Amino acid sequence: MENGILRGVGVVGTISARKGGTAEELLRQIAHPGEDRRNPLRATRKFPEWVTTNGYEETRGVVHLEDGRVISLRLRLGEPLSGLRLIDDHFVRKTTLRDSGGMTIKIGSDLPKTRIPDFANNIVGHWVVHGAHWKNRSGKIFCAPYGEGQGNFLDHGLRFDNASSMRGMRLEEVVRSGAVHAVPLGEWGRPYTIVPAALGATVLLREFNFHGHYGDENVFSVVMANTDRDHQWPGYCGWRRWEDKLFGARIPDHFREVFSEIAASSRTPFHFHLHATKSIFPKVRLLSAYLLEVFGRRELERLLQLVVENHPERFSLLLDARAQVHELDHVYGDSLIYKGGRRFELERITRNVAETFQSMAEVEANPGFVIPAIDRVIPDHHLYLALLILAGHNLHLSGQNLYRRVLVDERSVEENQVRVGELLKLFKGGREASRVIIVPPIAYDGPGTQYRFSRETFNYAHWQNHTI
Repeated sequence: MENGILRGVGVVGTISARKGGTAEELLRQIAHPGEDRRNPLRATRKFPEWVTTNGYEETRGVVHLEDGRVISLRLRLGEPLSGLRLIDDHFVRKTTLRDSGGMTIKIGSDLPKTRIPDFANNIVGHWVVHGAHWKNRSGKIFCAPYGEGQGNFLDHGLRFDNASSMRGMRLEEVVRSGAVHAVPLGEWGRPYTIVPAALGATVLLREFNFHGHYGDENVFSVVMANTDRDHQWPGYCGWRRWEDKLFGARIPDHFREVFSEIAASSRTPFHFHLHATKSIFPKVRLLSAYLLEVFGRRELERLLQLVVENHPERFSLLLDARAQVHELDHVYGDSLIYKGGRRFELERITRNVAETFQSMAEVEANPGFVIPAIDRVIPDHHLYLALLILAGHNLHLSGQNLYRRVLVDERSVEENQVRVGELLKLFKGGREASRVIIVPPIAYDGPGTQYRFSRETFNYAHWQNHTI
């Protein structure tokens, strides 16, 4: 809360301008405000000196809010422009904070030098601190950073729609249309994943659970820790080292033998969950391995490098070699700074993430593969979703969380449109908007995990003809 104002969804990670005009002066003022200028929003800025790279100047710093939060911000002077663009336009009669189209503020000749410090503060206060979907002191919500008025909304370049346009389509047809379903790797705790998997949909297992229920934000940490094989096997199951097999009252007899064979060859419970699930539903894939296959290593690294250069804050977690998870605090200079003071250099990110994707492909191919215990930066879930959409997956069979986040909860909808949309515009060069159709969760009254599934009792005809 800033003076009774509730910050919305961040829409700006970069502010840029060309050299040689008032826009440049504004950008330099944002980076290094004069000490005699008080910021009315109580948001202090701290930036290192400018660094020249490939013909442009750049500095990465932070905005400290009064409540202790920190916002990372990159400033770029020179071509190519990105993020929020400050452009000199002497035909503009009145300079305002309004978006002139394409995330652009046009700076007219009416802005005197004496107003530059205050206008720089206002740019940061509204576009960086307020963001989209912010609330004023009276409790009123505004979609755009700059308040009320005609046309005060942002085009995020992305629209999530429910499947109303597909109403009456059979579920089998939806699956044949290329629908995908993403779910955390592990023992499926929700029954609506069973139906898409049984009907042959591409089910993608997320290695990183960003919404863990047990304070562990990353189920992948099990792999990195090389967890003892006597522990952390699927719920209601255990591993008897001396008998070299799984046991448990809830393992059906028709799975017991094959599961024991998989467990005996699996390096960790993480490996077991993947390969046991694939033994039941062969089209199941690890999300990272799938994206690596779709894009190829070179193109994936190109896309990751774009994110590093424009939105490094998207690498929001650090999983260290001891399986401890550290949240990103801010970006400063040439490094990501994680809570606790851990630092990870920007120049290392692209290769580090690509190698993690490659390791996931190795795990998918070999249940005994040992993943090197090194520090790894983890992209946020918006980046994974943006890559899936870029790969052409515009039809998603939702679980409970995706449907709520992108179609129901108003603030979460705005956040996902902003965060995923700006990545898609970055990947596509801002050339076209994206539309993603979300199929609501499928209610399924049956065994809640894949480890209780039976092909003999599953009613294929019923679910193939089920209409959405």
